[in-house]
Amino acid sequence: MKRLLLAVCVLLMSACAKDIVVLTGELQGVVKDFETGRFVSNCEVSVQPGGYSCLTNDNGAWSFSALAPGEYTL
Repeated sequence: MKRLLLAVCVLLMSACAKDIVVLTGELQGVVKDFETGRFVSNCEVSVQPGGYSCLTNDNGAWSFSALAPGEYTL
């Protein structure tokens, strides 16, 4: 009887549980020199709000991950 009651409680709790959805986004890009078209390495890219920053790699690539939904300025 106790096992049956436990099973029913577990089923009820799982039916009432809400799915937790974490919404995050990612920004990524490449920095190139406007005139030459060459990649710019070690260029600081920052995003506001949040104050996150990173340096571009040898191929001018940068990225920010796990950003909350919203509008950002680079």
